[in-house]
Amino acid sequence: MIKEEIYFNEKAHVDLVKDVFCEKSDEFNELNITYGDIKIRQDYSEDNEYWSELEVDLFIDNKLIDVIEFFIYRNNKLETQIEETKIWLLNTVNEIMSRFKM
Repeated sequence: MIKEEIYFNEKAHVDLVKDVFCEKSDEFNELNITYGDIKIRQDYSEDNEYWSELEVDLFIDNKLIDVIEFFIYRNNKLETQIEETKIWLLNTVNEIMSRFKM
């Protein structure tokens, strides 16, 4: 695995989350949903296999309402493609928001 490739793929997933949240900003504002820092946790397993996971917390009135998290790399392999992640992320965000719509 090439470090530049890992960096590019992880950054692309962070940018995707930012883009989806920006796309949903009006609905987020309407429901008073905010989000914390977009974090990437990285590590190596006991077998020296690389993994990374993206995590972002969602809040309403500073109370945690949900955590969105998914693997980017697992066992040295890219776990998901941007297109697949975007569909999943949009569905997940819509499902979370539906719980708070009146």
